[in-house]
Amino acid sequence: MVQKKSLVHGTVFSKIIFGKLASIGIILLPLMIFHAIQLLIISTVASRMSRKNITE
Repeated sequence: MVQKKSLVHGTVFSKIIFGKLASIGIILLPLMIFHAIQLLIISTVASRMSRKNITE
């Protein structure tokens, strides 16, 4: 089963957990950066794996 990550779902859950906390942006910023970096790394790995499978 494939799992999808969604930053939108994370921000909705953070509103539920933290309520109207003023510093929610500071809490979410590292998570958003981590999510973007993770997507870039995974796309690079997937691209390399697909090229490797084509040449074999």
